[in-house]
Amino acid sequence: MVVRQGTSGSLVRRRSPLLLTILVLLVAAVVATVLLVRGGGAPPRHDVTRSPSVQAWAAVVMDARTGAVLYAKAPDRHLPMASCTKIMTALLVLARVPDLDASAIVPQDAVGQPGARLGLHVGDRITIRNLLLGLMVRSATDCAITLAGYVANDEPKFALLMNARAATLGLRDTHYSNASGIKIANHYTSARDLAELGRVAMRDARFRDLARRVYATVTWPPDHSVRLHSHNILNETYAWVDGIKTGASESARCCLAASGTFKGRRLIVATLREPDRAQEMRDALKLFAFGAAQARATPPAGAPTGPSSAAPATGT
Repeated sequence: MVVRQGTSGSLVRRRSPLLLTILVLLVAAVVATVLLVRGGGAPPRHDVTRSPSVQAWAAVVMDARTGAVLYAKAPDRHLPMASCTKIMTALLVLARVPDLDASAIVPQDAVGQPGARLGLHVGDRITIRNLLLGLMVRSATDCAITLAGYVANDEPKFALLMNARAATLGLRDTHYSNASGIKIANHYTSARDLAELGRVAMRDARFRDLARRVYATVTWPPDHSVRLHSHNILNETYAWVDGIKTGASESARCCLAASGTFKGRRLIVATLREPDRAQEMRDALKLFAFGAAQARATPPAGAPTGPSSAAPATGT
């Protein structure tokens, strides 16, 4: 009996270092994974020697500096873009409202609309800055309509301004009917136009500050305070992604305009009508990896400066 106890004890002593080593390795693997994902590591490996296969109905990867299209799948197809509409809404407000601390009064038509909302009530006073945060981080419809009314008196007039701005940017396959992207007739964009809009928007430092945010707190009198969390999982997960905007609706499915610097290359990715958020993220990572590989072959000087002069690649 004593021998058995001694033998058992010696076995435990011999196994303890091995168990401890295994435990340490498992902990290290978990920590490394967390650091890789949350700390801005590379996306999963993809074969960048061939065009990626993506499930989006339309997709584009664009060089953020030159506007050159590095990958395209049905780049000019007209598709609804849901809340990616709000990129133009924010850009137009920033261009037309110099004082973001000015206050807007919430109109009747901003309340009770479908989609995400901040929870505003008719007659509430809220700053343009907080409305923009609600617009970009929560994708709030009541914020979009309130901003449209502040700039142009009502949403239809604001939509006219949106279309005029789209024309000046050369977005030939885009038409806006409202400021929010809620399903409505004659409201569409293309992957090429969405990428170019994102590229232009990210030139504005104030827009970049809005587009990169994962969390924000919005306040308005007398004592309202709402903590916001973005739906942009890509932006939240990878530190090298710095925006821009997601969108989703029954008609548009999942839409994305994303900006990031991967392997030293600033890229804009746009996808329209993805089946779900998980697939949207997988496809976006493929497109960033492929775009970075293609960009390395792009001449550093003398590159085209607009999307119309770039020769698009053909995707599958």
